[in-house]
Amino acid sequence: MCKRLLVCFVVLLLAGTTSFAVGVGIFDEVTDVGWAGDPKGIGCVHQEAGNDVYRITGGGSDVWNDNDHMVYAYKALSGDWLMAADFQWICGQGWWGKGGVMLRESTATNSMYYGTMHTNTSVGHNSTVSQWREGTGWGTGGTWDGAHPAAARLGIQRFNMGVANLSVIESIADFGSGWELIDTKYTTSLPDTVLYGAFLMNGDNNSMGQARASNVAYDNQPHMLTQIPNIDNPGGNCMQTPGFKIYTVKKADGNWGSGDDGAYQAMNDLLDGKLPKGIGRTDFDEETGEFIDIYEESRLSPFVNLHDSDWNGNFGNDESYPCVDVLEQPTSNPANGDNDDNFATDASACIQLTAGYHIIGVCSDDGAIIKIGGVEIGRTGAWKGADNQNFLFNVLTAGLYSFNARNLEGGGGASFELYEILLDGTMVLLGDVEHGGSPVYVPEPATIALLGLGGMSLLGIRRKR
Repeated sequence: MCKRLLVCFVVLLLAGTTSFAVGVGIFDEVTDVGWAGDPKGIGCVHQEAGNDVYRITGGGSDVWNDNDHMVYAYKALSGDWLMAADFQWICGQGWWGKGGVMLRESTATNSMYYGTMHTNTSVGHNSTVSQWREGTGWGTGGTWDGAHPAAARLGIQRFNMGVANLSVIESIADFGSGWELIDTKYTTSLPDTVLYGAFLMNGDNNSMGQARASNVAYDNQPHMLTQIPNIDNPGGNCMQTPGFKIYTVKKADGNWGSGDDGAYQAMNDLLDGKLPKGIGRTDFDEETGEFIDIYEESRLSPFVNLHDSDWNGNFGNDESYPCVDVLEQPTSNPANGDNDDNFATDASACIQLTAGYHIIGVCSDDGAIIKIGGVEIGRTGAWKGADNQNFLFNVLTAGLYSFNARNLEGGGGASFELYEILLDGTMVLLGDVEHGGSPVYVPEPATIALLGLGGMSLLGIRRKR
């Protein structure tokens, strides 16, 4: 328990929290977010006399998953804003305690939010992270990669792009030499008026934590740090057959190099034929009546919606990866729970794009890189579990563009799903024209024999040892 006690700090309610709407200094309202018994104590914010310093006291078990438990001080604002504060932990019991700045749709426990926060530095958990929940009641994602120590200043900012309800949300931090970008998210789901504020969650619901937010500022002229890619070189060379060419190749070993850069270099080398492929995998060849080794295979498919194990993404009707699930005994399509690791997948197409902003996303385990017209529009971390990551880009000239997405799989779960978020917020599989998605077409050269089989039949390209 903290030694620096405030009156509100020692008020612990074993059942229920109290919501209240009292302004403190720069904040219009302060409230506990959670439900009865979590947080147990009543959180509060105290402004130190004559100073732009706010001592925040709060409990709560976590800000994670599909519900949050914390104390939150905020203002409701519309338009473009930056909310920033210097943030320092004073004390707290929970290793997973978190505090910082947050943009939030509402004070509901399961609200959408985006935040920049410190972990509990008072117990030695010294990190700056970005967290988000991109839909009401959704799970939480975050940049828990250990890349950033506790920053001197934290910020969260929003930019309305002037098209439908499209917004750019930036999580930023100042480590002593100016603002740095921690993470960028794109959304079409936030209302115009949202909450901007400071929060604290102790991470141990049996006690209260305390932190200090100072130099709190609201700026209605934020500066965007994100570089939104511009695409302006149409000329994709494709057939008129809708869909993707999907190619998977398996590695001979599990060495993916060092870090994200090394892993992606190994992925590209494998897909480009610069690394030895896997051998010793067998399947029955109906033409020869023999078992042969398979280590690469291609397929034409209307969508990229692949799943081997772990979360299978946002859409059903998943397919297996080419050449991966043949070892499953008994076979299933897709195989769930097998041990087919160390492979990479390339999905190529041409995509018909209108001028203006577009959002294409990927749900992948592990990492993925997406290029359009030869321009990289985004990449995920190379090593991660399955989650959604969206990429915003601006098409300057309407037309047909080359499209390429690559996915590496080292170990554990495996999934690879490409989708598009329309400007009305609808999520569709990339290429789902029936539901408003951008058309995609099989790239040249393609196998003409497929055209007589309904267009989307399986094409197997198998290599013998």
